[in-house]
Amino acid sequence: MMSELREVQATVQPSDTLLVVDAMTGQEAAGLVKAFNEAAEITGAPTSLYCLQSLSPHVCQNHATT
Repeated sequence: MMSELREVQATVQPSDTLLVVDAMTGQEAAGLVKAFNEAAEITGAPTSLYCLQSLSPHVCQNHATT
């Protein structure tokens, strides 16, 4: 996967490379960011929390739903 990412970067030559990390991975996110940065020199790593109330209400109980 890392070699494919390097190939895409070499072909496309993007100005930024972002790695979006699921916030639910917790501390593991830091290791993922480090590994991807070493392989592909990412420029940012925002975290996201996508909540599906109907699928996992116990995870989403503290988040507002509309």
